[in-house]
Amino acid sequence: MMKMVETGTPIDALNGGVRFKSVNLLYGPTACGKTSLMIKMAQNLSKKGWKIIYIDTEGALYGDEFEGKILYADTLREQGDAVRKAAKIASVYTEPFLIIVDTLTGHFHRQVQGVPSQFRATKAGDLTGPLVSQIAVLKRVVRRGGIAFVTAHLRSKVSEAFRQHELRKVAELVKSGKYMPTREIYARLFERDIEWLGGHGLGIHTQFHFRIWIDRDGSRILQIEKWPLVSNWCVRYVKRGDEFVVLGERFEMDQELRARLMQAEVEALMARAVEGVEETSKIAEEEGIEVEEAKPKRGKAETGGVELPQPEPVDKLIEKFKKGSGK
Repeated sequence: MMKMVETGTPIDALNGGVRFKSVNLLYGPTACGKTSLMIKMAQNLSKKGWKIIYIDTEGALYGDEFEGKILYADTLREQGDAVRKAAKIASVYTEPFLIIVDTLTGHFHRQVQGVPSQFRATKAGDLTGPLVSQIAVLKRVVRRGGIAFVTAHLRSKVSEAFRQHELRKVAELVKSGKYMPTREIYARLFERDIEWLGGHGLGIHTQFHFRIWIDRDGSRILQIEKWPLVSNWCVRYVKRGDEFVVLGERFEMDQELRARLMQAEVEALMARAVEGVEETSKIAEEEGIEVEEAKPKRGKAETGGVELPQPEPVDKLIEKFKKGSGK
């Protein structure tokens, strides 16, 4: 029997709360309210006697939002150190605890975007391991009696880098004789859109996924995408002051609604630019947010005997590139 924890957020209207001893992913576009939702959860569980550890990688917190410990991380390396420190602190708690990493993928994204485009796939591959390792640390510590949440941005320009990295790893395993994927596996690797920045590694190792959509009227739709025997459930809500108000009953998302919400996200980004809200546009540009209309799935791809060479370490390649271009 799964023990569910009420969070005092719209998540409760989806399925009664969050599963105890779980690691959860919350993702969505810039300014959709991921941080606000996480802060509200921290506030509510803190009032119930939970210990809170919040890892802030974006500099979004002032330190007085809730009662708990805040760890700041200005680099991906510091983020890893903060996750391990949080796990060490939580391991001695006798009370239940909540660990939040907001945003797990921010520093990762900036590092990948910071190298020339031809090296992004390799750089993304090199940095995927640290993200997965951080999630593994969280999975181990929550078994002692807690919950973890990590947030992530929507897919961006580096999503294709993840796809290339996965295909390269599959090719290496096939070449070594350690793995023989089926045609269906190959097709899935080619066809599947990576919705959040972080790829399948992030998706596989986090146990439950929640996605925030922004509708045209400014309301949010929270969708649960990964849950045992449950997917596609949604709830609409708005933020009034410091509170979240759920509008109506839980419902299922159909393809028509999904396409409309995708288009609404595009329109929202365009509207902000037209209205001159430079900061929001700047953030969207820096994060490489690309929200597109749903596309029909392609047919199954034939890969044949794909064999890819083992690349040099990406940092060496970048140095060679800089020297060759005179930079």
